[in-house]
Amino acid sequence: TTVRGPYAVTVSLLVAGQAVPYEATAEYTTPGTYALSLPCPRQRQRGTVVLRMTDARMFSFTDSFAVSFHMHVYRMLKWLLALPFLGMVLAAVSVNVWENVATELPSLRS
Repeated sequence: TTVRGPYAVTVSLLVAGQAVPYEATAEYTTPGTYALSLPCPRQRQRGTVVLRMTDARMFSFTDSFAVSFHMHVYRMLKWLLALPFLGMVLAAVSVNVWENVATELPSLRS
């Protein structure tokens, strides 16, 4: 393979309702695996991450993918609140059922 460096890499986070995207830009001289950081929105929203790379010959490569921020936390909180409640309801119903069975069957009385 031939090295076509330096590589100008731009990572952008496009969020609906925001005029200016979050961006991080870097330049690399050799191919490899690198990391760039972007700030995370503080409120629940969805967006698109766009990765743009341009090499020394001005060839441009672009890739994008959809992301969501803080969406799954609310689902987890919902279940953290609902599961103990459902567990106690099932326990109360099962205790009540066993008490009724014990009063009806003489062999289960203590």
